[in-house]
Amino acid sequence: MYDPSVVEDRPDPAILDDLLSDADRLGFPSLNERLVREWHQKGLIGSPCRLSLGRGRGQAPALYSSEQRALFIAVVRNRARGYKYTTLATIPVWAWLNFGEDWVEMGQLRRALRTAIGPNPRRSVKAACKAANVLVCQIDLHHASYEARTRLRKEISAALNLGQVNYECLRAAVAGVYEPCGVAIVRGPAGAPLTVDSITALLDARIRGMKELYSATDEALLLARSRHQESWPEYQARQAAYSAEAGPQLASLFAPSDVTKQVEDSVSEVVLLLGIERQRTDRAAHMDAHR
Repeated sequence: MYDPSVVEDRPDPAILDDLLSDADRLGFPSLNERLVREWHQKGLIGSPCRLSLGRGRGQAPALYSSEQRALFIAVVRNRARGYKYTTLATIPVWAWLNFGEDWVEMGQLRRALRTAIGPNPRRSVKAACKAANVLVCQIDLHHASYEARTRLRKEISAALNLGQVNYECLRAAVAGVYEPCGVAIVRGPAGAPLTVDSITALLDARIRGMKELYSATDEALLLARSRHQESWPEYQARQAAYSAEAGPQLASLFAPSDVTKQVEDSVSEVVLLLGIERQRTDRAAHMDAHR
């Protein structure tokens, strides 16, 4: 979906007329000023800068940064191909996650997340549900019963809708799929082993992250991004080894991730990172309470 050349070969800063010309050139001639304002509200484009011409001379036309123009071009290209706003909103989320606020400021990030997820995280949890359902399929190594898979999906859906996890019930449901014969299983690479406990913790983090998403402070979001930027290069360096160690049944969990896949997964990544930080905070509070 995403063309990485817009990052590598950034265009010049632009005024609104330049953006409209870009859209026309890229096969989306119906874009106008009203639609640009709508895209701004949805987080697909950020705010331009207004520069003064000097005392008594007024202001120059508002100028969109080189980074914003690059993202705008990516959004236009994919809108012209028929992608919906929920998908387009992942582009600025990915840019913020990887390049920071020089590309996407916090207000635009929050607007883009709302577009991608929906206005109410308890009613619109498609991203987390999709990620969870994919994981259910991936951990079903022994062809668990239909009832066991259904139980796990229902447990995940209920937790997402309620915004809280019954950890023991979730763990039991995970075990019913991952260990249908009741025999403890440890699979996956040594650096990222997959057990009932690690899978349950992962699902718990996603559910916590959905609950945190719209109430998260700027500090929490910035910490999540910092964690991603620290861990992602390390994961990329070990990805091939992880995939080889995981074996054919679990190799898909550690498959290579190109830029398009990273864009598609960006919202889910933010949700997961927020959830992991919430787990750490709650564990620390629990330990302090019992000292």
